[in-house]
Amino acid sequence: MPRPVRRNRRFRVEWPAWRWSPDGEKALFERPEDVPEGWTAKPPVLFNQPEVKPRPTREEVLKNLKELGVTPDPRWGLGKLIEVWKELAGGN
Repeated sequence: MPRPVRRNRRFRVEWPAWRWSPDGEKALFERPEDVPEGWTAKPPVLFNQPEVKPRPTREEVLKNLKELGVTPDPRWGLGKLIEVWKELAGGN
């Protein structure tokens, strides 16, 4: 059985190990020396993945609720505020 290669104190890599190319191709390698340059231990973020919308801030949601004539309960967290806002705005 191959010995683990120590990268640092918190992370051990045991070989054989999977590696990913910059294009997203995945391959299994027997030794660190076999891994081509540019291949990494984590899959790359590909350009054609759906864009994630940033979550609105509490101030933005409170402003929008105020425009809709809603006085929110001060105990409501951001999740509840967004839920009420979306419900009143028609699911936007």
